[in-house]
Amino acid sequence: MFVLLTLLVVVSFIVSVVSIIVALSTGKPKTYWIAVGSLYVFSMLSGFSLGQLTIAFVLVLLLLAIGSTVKLMKNATQFTAWLGAGILFSVVMMSYVDDRWLFFPMSLIN
Repeated sequence: MFVLLTLLVVVSFIVSVVSIIVALSTGKPKTYWIAVGSLYVFSMLSGFSLGQLTIAFVLVLLLLAIGSTVKLMKNATQFTAWLGAGILFSVVMMSYVDDRWLFFPMSLIN
């Protein structure tokens, strides 16, 4: 069981890194959503020490995925605005929301 979870953590990390690189280079919404999902799985499975650090990146990528999906990231200024909003959103969520709620969707699987 431990080997399977370790393999899942490693695979989700590799998928998230590759999809982040592809998403930032192409700007396609699908790759942003793949990056959000795989990084969220990595964040949950890697434990709460590393998971708390990576959940901030998940929240930033989430807003970039939303901005890309609704087609509001057409130039560098709009991308920077969505990136800034994502950073602000992640700071607020990490400061005021308990980790239990940030990882709530994964706890439903248990």
